Amino acid sequence: MGFNSGFKGLMKKKKCPPQAKMKNIVIIGDSHARGYAAEISRNLRKNFEVNGRVMPGARLENITNLADNEINKLGRSDVVIVIGGANDINKNETNVGLEHVRTFIHKRHNTNIMIVAAPHRHDIKEASCVNKEIVVFNKNTA
Repeated sequence: MGFNSGFKGLMKKKKCPPQAKMKNIVIIGDSHARGYAAEISRNLRKNFEVNGRVMPGARLENITNLADNEINKLGRSDVVIVIGGANDINKNETNVGLEHVRTFIHKRHNTNIMIVAAPHRHDIKEASCVNKEIVVFNKNTA
């Protein structure tokens, strides 16, 4: 009996653990979303795939339409993060933006959705109508 024939009996096929499915995080937003994907990716384990789409100047209609296309590929363990609203608020169309967010959320049940609050404007007075609208928008997206 040669070396190889005796050695074959000792070698068993090594079972590899099943590959864990990559979890997806898709970040879609206006210019405020810039850098989010890189920052989140840097702080997560390797079983997450993070993608970001930034559309400077975009309104929530554009952002949710793009998110609609992206979300069709995602499952229950995935996340879509929507960052927007500032451009709708600045154009006095807070309610229009909110309606796009509501429609987007109500159509989706196959994945997790996070809506990021619109940022407070520090370059204008605290009591300005724009900052008041930001408060209204953020309360309605919570």
